[in-house]
Amino acid sequence: MMERDTEHAAVTRWKVLEVHNFGGFFGGDTVTLTAARWRDQDEETFTIDEKALVNLPERHLVAPSMVFDLMMSGDRVDRAELVGADDWALLDGAFASPPPSLDGPRIVAYHCESCGLWVVGAPAMAQTIQLCVLCGTEL
Repeated sequence: MMERDTEHAAVTRWKVLEVHNFGGFFGGDTVTLTAARWRDQDEETFTIDEKALVNLPERHLVAPSMVFDLMMSGDRVDRAELVGADDWALLDGAFASPPPSLDGPRIVAYHCESCGLWVVGAPAMAQTIQLCVLCGTEL
């Protein structure tokens, strides 16, 4: 992923390598993990508050091989968005219950061979060609 600037806060993509603990000091609502930056594989340890997880219903669902876009303010994670995982079962278990009624079918995720990931949401479209939203490769 290309790093992007969202309202002056840097957003970078990270792949979870290891989850160290859930809870934090005095049982707080956090998850502490080590992740590798998507671009260069540099490793870093993060503590993420549950409220920063925008599309994951609870912190206990964070697992190795999940990929997140993190919006940071210094060392603090302000926003963590799940964008993919190596294994479909990790994503399937992580999604909140679907809305009670839908107007039609909805794409929850797709598999990108180039990324080696199940990617959250629908692929991008370039005319009639489907593209991975993470790497831009034709599906």
